[in-house]
Amino acid sequence: MRIFNITKGVRGSLVMYNRSVRHKYMITEKAKEKVKIISFWKKYGPEATKEAYNVGESTLYLWQTKLKANQGQLESLNNESTKPKNFRVSKFKDTVREYIIQERNIHHNLNKDKLSVLILNDLKIKISASTIGRIIKQLKEKGLIKRYTKLSFHAKTGRLIEHNIIKRKKLRLKNYKSTYLGDVVQIDTIVRFIQGIKRYTLTAIDTYGRFAFAYTYSSHSSLTASHFINKLIEVSPYTIRKINTDNGSEFASHFDLALKRHSIIHYHSYPRSPKMNAFVERFNRTLDEEFLRYNKQTCAYNLEEFNRKLMDYLIWYNSKRPHHSLSLLSPMQFIMLSLKDLENSNMWWTDT
Repeated sequence: MRIFNITKGVRGSLVMYNRSVRHKYMITEKAKEKVKIISFWKKYGPEATKEAYNVGESTLYLWQTKLKANQGQLESLNNESTKPKNFRVSKFKDTVREYIIQERNIHHNLNKDKLSVLILNDLKIKISASTIGRIIKQLKEKGLIKRYTKLSFHAKTGRLIEHNIIKRKKLRLKNYKSTYLGDVVQIDTIVRFIQGIKRYTLTAIDTYGRFAFAYTYSSHSSLTASHFINKLIEVSPYTIRKINTDNGSEFASHFDLALKRHSIIHYHSYPRSPKMNAFVERFNRTLDEEFLRYNKQTCAYNLEEFNRKLMDYLIWYNSKRPHHSLSLLSPMQFIMLSLKDLENSNMWWTDT
């Protein structure tokens, strides 16, 4: 098959082709917009241009000068790179880098904080932990410090699978106080080891109305936690808006998917900070003192019966048991009073 050039012999076709390619690929949208603003400036003056495009007269003269210097080529108005011409040079000597390489290759788990202290003691150089962290990152990229990854063996294929840890930014509720029912519900896990048998009791409590719920499982996974959250939503007398948990593995994966299905925001407490989940920690103590320790055998050997007894206890806890935090009212009495007060306020939905 022969290929023919339909523009062959047409005078100026190559010039037109080059211009069209340059206009399509080399001239950016920003440059085209600048040309449009310059035309507007020439026609209506600097004041109207300033009001319409918020571009000063000095900037317009600068664009015009660039166009004249480059014989009207529009690509001269493309935005230039903002990369700095001069880079900051590290003031630390190579001895610091060599020291870090030496220590990390011998003691693989030395972090930046410990290295900062060691460098001060051994080299008499004061250097911040954050700077050491940057140096370690550079050395890893250059291959001067070994990278350690977690691998698992796939039995069917015989391949080694590398586990990449994905760090996600977690939402935190710091010094937050609930203002309405269902605003924040704290969830935690109680682990009990009874005569060689492990049981996991998931607990939840509303930080405003103190309505509590619990359920015991034989396994400790995100699937059981998602089952728990579905049960909690079923029995809760109001809509739950936020959930606050610790950083346990059960509060991920299936648990997060269940929260997303119900449009509930998931917050995490800081590591080693049980005070951030103080309400549910106190409920765990009450549950242990009033129920768990008296039903150990049932919990171990008859989980279904244990959960039935637990439901009876929770009904009594929520409907009859007086709470000092609620002025000796039960959670359900407090909820009913809160709803009654809301009904009498102007915020309540009017009858139609």
